[in-house]
Amino acid sequence: MKRKLIKRNKARIANQLQLTRLKDLITPVEANLVTYDSISESKLRGQHCHYRRINRQVKLNPRQLKKLRQKQCLAGLLGSKFGGISKTTLKPASAVFLKNSVKG
Repeated sequence: MKRKLIKRNKARIANQLQLTRLKDLITPVEANLVTYDSISESKLRGQHCHYRRINRQVKLNPRQLKKLRQKQCLAGLLGSKFGGISKTTLKPASAVFLKNSVKG
């Protein structure tokens, strides 16, 4: 039990440090210091984070992905302003197995 608590504390502290580092990156900058190079660097950093997140989600199995989507919905991170118009539904986690059993 003690090991589990230590592991959780380490993860929590690491996440907090990561968030403070991100806050350090997002600081207001004077307009005359912004260049095309800095804009392209920030775009590349955003693309890198996006691809890393997508690759992590590809490795998840359907049940884990469903839980992730539910957590994102609760946090308000998922969806668009047109969510009421285009309603998206999650497939059940066992949809893959049902699909394979129908073929036979």
